[in-house]
Amino acid sequence: NIDEEAPKVISFRLKSENHLSLEFSEMINELTLLNPENYKLQANVLKEIIPISTQEVELQFENVFADAEQMQLDVSGVADECGNILDTIMNFVYHVVHEHDVVINEIMADESPTQGLPEYEYIELYNTKNYPISVEGWKLQIGS
Repeated sequence: NIDEEAPKVISFRLKSENHLSLEFSEMINELTLLNPENYKLQANVLKEIIPISTQEVELQFENVFADAEQMQLDVSGVADECGNILDTIMNFVYHVVHEHDVVINEIMADESPTQGLPEYEYIELYNTKNYPISVEGWKLQIGS
């Protein structure tokens, strides 16, 4: 099989204030996966590349990401086993969530009898910021 398609970033995750992970759509040539010249973040120096697999890498930077500022990670020169080269820019915003950034916008309580309402309970969360906020790992606790 002749592969003529460049790899893609299929997962981009912020792990902490100076640490992120990238997962690629296919196996990456190890020399390009671990080359620090292939990952550039404006005004920040790459401190360490941690290989997770031939398709995933974690990047740790010297300085913390600026809170609530648009940033760009330039990923270039990363090649798959057939030499197809990825050249892309990943835009992201690192944000420490503060009170009122995400609010409960609507509550659907359990109506009995239903009185024409859906037989489902839910809450609707509303993001008050103009960029995505991850709710991964959040838990809803009702009562004690």
